[in-house]
Parts: sequence; structure tokens; C-alpha cells
Amino acid sequence: MSSEENRTGSAFGFRQGIIVLLLAASVALGACQAPATNRLPGAPAQPLAQLAASEVDYLPAGTVLLWRNLNSGEVMEEHVAQHAGGLYNAYIGTHHSFYYVPDPLADNENTEVADMNGLFPLRVGNKVMFNRHPKAGKMIDTVEVVRAETLQLPLGAVDTFVIDSESRLIEGNWIANAAVWYAPALHCVVQIEIKDTDGDDRRRQLIEIRKPQA
Repeated sequence: MSSEENRTGSAFGFRQGIIVLLLAASVALGACQAPATNRLPGAPAQPLAQLAASEVDYLPAGTVLLWRNLNSGEVMEEHVAQHAGGLYNAYIGTHHSFYYVPDPLADNENTEVADMNGLFPLRVGNKVMFNRHPKAGKMIDTVEVVRAETLQLPLGAVDTFVIDSESRLIEGNWIANAAVWYAPALHCVVQIEIKDTDGDDRRRQLIEIRKPQA
């Protein structure tokens, strides 16, 4: 073998060695970056070209909703109470949950239901902005019906409006984002995601609806 062939073979072997090392480093890096906990996927979604405009309705008091926490896999029961106007009202254990369905960051302690009138009847593209003043300080909320989707849930395929909300503290850096999937045919929200800059991270999906007991 000539000296030129020796040099060519050595260079090829060197390049092979580099590739092997890079592949090994990539695998090791991927393992290091793997999340400490497995996050369950949300419901598979398919784009929906159109969904008939709809008002927001609520399930009757006494209805029990079973939710799966999409971060932990835990299943929890929510007991629907009597709603008050546009305010959703329910209990998970001893925790009282009350909010205006289009914007789960807003409730009747710091928001007027009329602030969201421009969203109704729900249709893609409807958008409102308004101010509210909780204990943390003055905020501005932006709420928009961003798209329609068909979700594949444990209780079947469900057509939904996806409503995004952003709540921003006017004097500060705090921001929260929320998304709700509202299903007109079921008269309820079937999936919720909430995140903020303080580390709040809540994701849950509806897996069963139990009618009120007679």
C-alpha cells in the first residue's frame, strides 16, 4: 500500500471515530435532557374547518365530572354546583372552583361578565380585551376564540372551540396563559391548560360525565 493510501485510510478511520464519538455524545446528551417525570399526552386533535356559533352553557348542579391530570395521571372528581349567571361553580374535594368559562384566570371577584360579551356567540376570531384588578394588582386580559378542533377523548370524539387567554400584570413581569376546549354538544369544557411565569402548570382532560342522581 502506498503512503498516499495509508494517509487516506488513516483519515477515513479518523473521520469514522469522530462520527462514533458524536453519536455517543448525542445519545448521552438526550438521556441527560430527558424529563424527570413522564407527561401524559393531551387528547389527539384534528383541525375542524367550521363549528356552528354557540353560546356557553353549563351542566346541571349535581353533575360529576371525572378529570385526568395530564401532568401526573391522577384522576379527580369535580362536583358541579349551581352556576351564577356566566360564572362556573364547582368543587374538587374542598377546593371551590369558580371562573368565567372563556377565561379561567378571571372570576366574579375582579371581573365583570359583560367584559366578555364580545366573545358570544362563540365563533373563531372573536376577541376581547379588558382590565381586572385582583389582589396581585391591575391586569389586562386578552381572550380569543382561536380555532375549532375535534378532540379524541375517552368519552368519544368531541367538537370544540379552543379559547386562549393571556393575563398580564400591568406593573410587573407576571404573565399567565390559559387554554380551554369548550364542547357545545356537551355543554362543558373538556380540556384545560394553565401556565404562568411563577411556575404554575395545570393540565387536565375530561374522561367521564356522570349525570346528577335522581
